[in-house]
Amino acid sequence: MKAEDLHSFCNRILESDRSIRFVGIRNKMSNQIVSSYRAGMTPLLTPEEIEMYAMQSVLRMNTRNAGWLLRVDWSNILGLNF
Repeated sequence: MKAEDLHSFCNRILESDRSIRFVGIRNKMSNQIVSSYRAGMTPLLTPEEIEMYAMQSVLRMNTRNAGWLLRVDWSNILGLNF
């Protein structure tokens, strides 16, 4: 997928619910690929805190046997045609 398609997807998520402040897409190794903040919002976390939170989330998912979430092709499920 192209980065511009992923940015578009992030923006669609932000537009879907006004309570969403931040959307980030990471790869299976927890490296951030793209992210978007809602316009006019001040980030609540520093980039370092976001990185730590993402790594902790991946670890939690794997220890709770939810690692399958990382292997799902979400583009097919969400109906994305990138």
